[in-house]
Amino acid sequence: IDVSTLTTGLVIAPATSGTLAFAIAHRGSRHIENFSTFADFVTALNTDLTGSTTVLGVFGDGTFDSAGGTFAAQQLLLVLSN
Repeated sequence: IDVSTLTTGLVIAPATSGTLAFAIAHRGSRHIENFSTFADFVTALNTDLTGSTTVLGVFGDGTFDSAGGTFAAQQLLLVLSN
């Protein structure tokens, strides 16, 4: 699915069951931050996205509701340029 074609937009939320794991990889510094809670992941991501940082990739495992445009992530990795 090309998420840019979703009329509802794309929402990424934590799954409500299963083993949850979230990470941010920093390509420039070769550093990976791991998070056990989605809230901590979002807080760190908001800090990292300074306007000069590019999201190079998003990789995840979970379920996608195409009608609502919601991806319920059990595992999520974002790769940033910094």
